Amino acid sequence: MKSITKAQIDNLIKLQKIEMQVGRINSILNDLPERLGTLDTRLKAFESTIKEKEADACELKQNYRSKESDLQMNMTRIEKSQENLRAVKTNKEYRLLLKEIETIKRRNSQIEDEILQFLDRMDEEEKNISARTAEYLQIKEQITAEKDEIKQEAELEKKKLVAFDEELNTIYAKIDAGLLKKYNLIRDRVAGAAVEPAKHGVCQGCHMNIPSQMYSKLQASKGLMLCPHCQRIIYWEEEEKVKEEE
Repeated sequence: MKSITKAQIDNLIKLQKIEMQVGRINSILNDLPERLGTLDTRLKAFESTIKEKEADACELKQNYRSKESDLQMNMTRIEKSQENLRAVKTNKEYRLLLKEIETIKRRNSQIEDEILQFLDRMDEEEKNISARTAEYLQIKEQITAEKDEIKQEAELEKKKLVAFDEELNTIYAKIDAGLLKKYNLIRDRVAGAAVEPAKHGVCQGCHMNIPSQMYSKLQASKGLMLCPHCQRIIYWEEEEKVKEEE
């Protein structure tokens, strides 16, 4: 294996940590449109429910006005029929007019009941719309605050990216080109950490036991070593350091 210094391993570890941070930030930024879109969809759905309630209230008012118009029209018919009573010449005509007046009055009584029902329903709908509107304004304020918070978070993450990019360029310059190429190949293959410590004879990448002879060489060697199971770059982490971390 090619000779590798502890400093090179340390640089690889640092590189890996920064790349993982960059990946996390890019994931946050990539999810940003969806997160904002979800909030907008939630608000629009609430707006739709209010519009539906307003449409129902409008229909109730139209029906109410129609019933009022019917009631007024029937009152006019009654007045006209009562005037005609004074002009009739036979009992038959008189009885027919009286019957017509009574029929119209019964219908008016039904209409008045319906009007009262419409008034009750209109009042209920107005209260419902008022409550939903107040709730909507509260939710809108919350969502606006959430969106502002998300955008502020994104701006902070973007600033971190700029700092990380500068740090990455510095680290790239310190790592041997061949070693960096191998690291990139392993990282892409495992789709995750390419460098892992070996603790107590176990690779922390795949959690498989490393053969004892190989582990002994890893403790003594400065060469590049790969886990025989997952093919990640491994390095020995001193037991004292492990105990401190645990």
